[in-house]
Amino acid sequence: MKLINNIAISVFVQLIGIYPCLHAQQVGNFVDSLINNKTIKIPVYQIQENNFSTKVFKMEFCKSNFIDTAGISLLNDAEILSINLVFTDYPASLDLKPLNRSRFIQLNKYLPNALKNKLTQWLIIRQMNGFDKNSAKDMLHGFVINYRLPITAKEWNKEIDYIRAVTPEPEPEAIPEVKKTPKKKEKVRNWDAIHNNRNIYNSLFDRFIKLISQNKSLIKEEFVKRDSVVTLATKDALRYKIISGKEDDLDFTKDSLYVLLDALPKKEEYLPVKIKPVVVLKTDSTFFRVISRNNFKRLLVVADVTSSMSRYNAQVIQWISRLTDNQFLNAFVCFNDGDGKQNELKEIGNTGGIYGEVYENAAQLGSLIERVMMKGSGGDLAENDCEALIKAIEMFNNYEDIVLIADSWAPVKDIQLVNKIRKPINIIICGNDLGPHPDYVNIAYATKGRLCFMDKDVTDFTALANNEVQNIKGTNYILKDGKVVYAVK
Repeated sequence: MKLINNIAISVFVQLIGIYPCLHAQQVGNFVDSLINNKTIKIPVYQIQENNFSTKVFKMEFCKSNFIDTAGISLLNDAEILSINLVFTDYPASLDLKPLNRSRFIQLNKYLPNALKNKLTQWLIIRQMNGFDKNSAKDMLHGFVINYRLPITAKEWNKEIDYIRAVTPEPEPEAIPEVKKTPKKKEKVRNWDAIHNNRNIYNSLFDRFIKLISQNKSLIKEEFVKRDSVVTLATKDALRYKIISGKEDDLDFTKDSLYVLLDALPKKEEYLPVKIKPVVVLKTDSTFFRVISRNNFKRLLVVADVTSSMSRYNAQVIQWISRLTDNQFLNAFVCFNDGDGKQNELKEIGNTGGIYGEVYENAAQLGSLIERVMMKGSGGDLAENDCEALIKAIEMFNNYEDIVLIADSWAPVKDIQLVNKIRKPINIIICGNDLGPHPDYVNIAYATKGRLCFMDKDVTDFTALANNEVQNIKGTNYILKDGKVVYAVK
């Protein structure tokens, strides 16, 4: 009873102190809507390693004040992807909604713009393994916020470098066999003529001897740019067998002679072979697991290559590198949401930034991904997935299955085009294991496709078809006006 009274007093004090800071009644209504509609129950919450940044702001057990808010101001300039309120189901007999309401209002005090962001995904996660006060107290309480800061050129180059590092070198082209042709008659060299083609020393200082003479004028006639002239004592030339002593055009009574040496070879710059760094794939093996358990055939892969998707596209490249059957993958299409086009210029169905090629090898695939990444990084959070799928289907026809590699956090800006997609789409959900954005559920449902998570696939959408609530990975969805949306629990 004492614990319940303390919670009630804490909530009352927090509400009185913070209420003047609220954005009127609409904030309170929004918070109530979250508490009533967005709660899921799981045994224990574990923070996931994903393709975005995460901050955890802990709160005390049964209280709504933050233990530490260091770094929360950084989020004012960030793109908030999701906010999860995590708490325990203890005491189970107590209505914890007022406490959680106070927690949201406290969050609003530090992040007033977060509650206004229509693209933020919200979840209230009730951990059910808090059997008593001690076990509940040790579990996580507070907010887990996934976010993305504006990507800098340096960070974007790192993403591209990562793709480049995991891309194998192209195999050297086979050198075609050339038919041997008779050698052309070579010009007679002076030295060969002098010695009747005998193999007497014909080099000096590692350079070819063009002419030996005691006639300086003759040496000048034969001299060309970068040649050299060396004066030798006649006796030294004989001793080192530069001459044989039987040359008719040399006077051996003279003390010296001239040796004309061929030009020095051009200096060759040594370029060390570039060795790619050993790359350890970033955590999250979603793509590998989905591909290994599904019997896809002659795939047409459509991949989002906007910011922070490099870890998943790297998995694709490494998977392709291990393939022994080139018939498994037919074609690959990348999209970057408009080639860096300004958001206000992007038209639904005509955003662009979509490129595809018939598959040849892993090196070609990595090169394609790199080139499309370099053309643009996406810009806004929403992506042109439907346009990319429609264009991909138009580009290629010799395939059996279509796979979309999608960013689970990103809304689909052109979801109204989903009914123009005439093929089943298998969507690999990347970056979030607690239920995807409703737009991807919409694509899978409308095209009779599937949602592929790290641990399982969802193919049955009967509940949606019957206008009932469908639970996917702990999140509830329902069909409203022909579109999949988050559902009241």
